[in-house]
Amino acid sequence: MIGLFKSLKHKEFFRFWLSQLVSDIGSFSYSTALIWYILESNNNSAYISIVLLISSLPKAIFGIIGGVLSDRYSRKKMLIICDFISSLIFFLLWLFSTFNLLSYSGLLIFVFIAGISTSLFESSSTSIIPSIVDKDDLQQANILRFSSSQFIKIVSPMLAGVVIPWIGAKSFFILNCLSFLFAALFFLPAKVDHLANIYSKTSFTLEIVEGFKVISSKSWLFAGIIVVTLVNLLVVAPQSVLVPVLISNSNLGSETLGAYFSLFSCGILIGASVLTNYVSWKLTGFTVFISLIFLCVFSLFYTLQLNIFLIAIVAFFQGIFVGIFEVIWTFILQKKVPNEFLSRVFAIQSSLSFTFRSLGLALAGYISFLLGANTTITILSFMMIGILMIFGVKMLKIDN
Repeated sequence: MIGLFKSLKHKEFFRFWLSQLVSDIGSFSYSTALIWYILESNNNSAYISIVLLISSLPKAIFGIIGGVLSDRYSRKKMLIICDFISSLIFFLLWLFSTFNLLSYSGLLIFVFIAGISTSLFESSSTSIIPSIVDKDDLQQANILRFSSSQFIKIVSPMLAGVVIPWIGAKSFFILNCLSFLFAALFFLPAKVDHLANIYSKTSFTLEIVEGFKVISSKSWLFAGIIVVTLVNLLVVAPQSVLVPVLISNSNLGSETLGAYFSLFSCGILIGASVLTNYVSWKLTGFTVFISLIFLCVFSLFYTLQLNIFLIAIVAFFQGIFVGIFEVIWTFILQKKVPNEFLSRVFAIQSSLSFTFRSLGLALAGYISFLLGANTTITILSFMMIGILMIFGVKMLKIDN
């Protein structure tokens, strides 16, 4: 077993990878089915926005709590318990919807609880990997996990769209239930070392503060999390709103919008699974810094005279830069952050990124209303490049 699949020689990682692969298929298919279910029930786009917001909100509220729990207790148990809870939630969602007992408010409750389970799960899923593979295979394990998830993210919605007319959107609720049940049962026999419960008598608040202290004690880590947060605020969130507007203003069709999203995801897959193999691991700090610089620079191409070819090229390369950054930055944190703080650091970064991404959506809408989409992208991109020159250069210390 060589190359990308080399890390699967570790039995515990194989169990983790396959269980998450199956649950990813269920989750990404469910996301498509959920939107279609709402359209069939209410045919109201506002309902879709509210449901998606409510399902994502727990990431900001419970993410850091999940990080504390994951550092305090067994990460394996956290993953399995969350999978069992998610399985139960989607079984009840399927049951209520099948017997027409599901109101709109009831749906919001279900997706919010599912979001809590997901946020707690994500706090453990990345930080457990160093415990189930050798250090020499850690990078390949990250690449395989990230690439597999990205591939499923591309394929599953398309398959769900084809299958929904045959079996109905509600059927994907029970399929998602079964995918989580499989994930929990398959990973259950895995033997995973976990930390001693040294924080059992420490308050949650103190443990959260400890996580922030770890971040502030390392200049490269503090700078990196600031940069990741602001990239979400000034580039990722605004682009997700403004590029579709620019496509519409350029009288380009829906196929252009589809090409934008698809090629961006394909770029992430290529960057994560292929190009990271050619990165010098003595220059990880330089690589993540350059990846973010190019991500911002390529945003400026959206302000040119747009056509489907230009949008496809820019989206694809931006995806590549995101894929490279995601895999290498995850690897850096896993290698350099003490294991007993790892979940909290990941959770703090995730919570900050989600919160500022939400602010970025509002910011982009307001500024573009005043100045236009082109000017907004230009201003925000140059702002982020300037911030990278201030904070991003500190990330170069990673290689010292």
